[in-house]
Amino acid sequence: MTHKKILIDLSPLRLGYCGLWEYAHQFGNTLLSINDPSEFDITFLAPSDHPFPKDAPVKIKPLSFFNRHVKFIAPRYDLYHALSHPSPFMPGRHFKGKCVATIHDLNFLYEKSSSKIQKYLTRYQMALSRVDQLVFISHYAQKDAEKHLKFNVPSALIYNGVALAQEVEARKPDRIELSGSTFLFTVSTFMRKKNLHTIVQMMRSIPEYQLVIAGKIIHTSYFEEVKHLVQKFNLERQVIFAGEINASEKAWLYSNCEAFLFPSIAEGFGIPPVEAMSYGKPVFVSNKTSLPEICGEDTFYWEDFQPEYMANIFKTGMNSFCNTPDYPKRLKEHAARYSWQNNVLQHLDLYRKLLL
Repeated sequence: MTHKKILIDLSPLRLGYCGLWEYAHQFGNTLLSINDPSEFDITFLAPSDHPFPKDAPVKIKPLSFFNRHVKFIAPRYDLYHALSHPSPFMPGRHFKGKCVATIHDLNFLYEKSSSKIQKYLTRYQMALSRVDQLVFISHYAQKDAEKHLKFNVPSALIYNGVALAQEVEARKPDRIELSGSTFLFTVSTFMRKKNLHTIVQMMRSIPEYQLVIAGKIIHTSYFEEVKHLVQKFNLERQVIFAGEINASEKAWLYSNCEAFLFPSIAEGFGIPPVEAMSYGKPVFVSNKTSLPEICGEDTFYWEDFQPEYMANIFKTGMNSFCNTPDYPKRLKEHAARYSWQNNVLQHLDLYRKLLL
């Protein structure tokens, strides 16, 4: 088997910085460093402002109206992989190659109205008719799909990779002013499912800490709701909105925070808690959806979101962490299981099996 042509759909890069953007970015970069061009001739389908070097050893086709609606690009490839299903760039029925699709989650089931949920399910289901192989990023995501979708094609579990601590240079964000060194950190898009208002309310019970909340505003109304809570409880000096941050700034916040908080109630994987573990930081998350599967037994879990209860779990967890000398080591070892190299190598093995 030589020079099989593969098209990797990196269209999530058009979304701006978020979990899917990070997935596509890291997958693409790692694939560039690992792939043997004598085996696979890789082409990326990516936006014009893609983050890859201009001299990258890969062909890059632009996301365009033509490629989306005419589907001219697809027949020349032996395999097409949509990194996020369903993709608007998925080839039509005329495509003779293998079609792979990655399902990250069905979080719309927990976010949308009943009418919108049905529209999303119909869209997902229709796109599955063109798929030869599914990839899931967690057991939870796979079980959710099996419950709500119908498919009879093979599926593979390939956990996400995570950019580990030693792989990222750290730089303090200039715009963040901290009154002390003891701060907590969370990074998340502002969406209701991320449940950020609960940790803002919890901060009233731990006034010795500041909280830095970083992330893109997706739902303006929810951001305003969280901001209103900060003002209502006079937490302006305690809760800091950092806005969108880059990888270096995120690395500094992970490195210097006392703990990482992630109360999300709908995740297909949950990259940020694992990133925090790679820095040896204690992690506090909800016990919902995929998070217990991914974060493991050394994470502290919130089973409900009453402020006093959350604060008690936090205080107990911090006490346990501070009095267990090998805790940081255990967290780093857990995070190391989720490497991008392992992720991409498993995908390359999958491609080989499909193209035999």
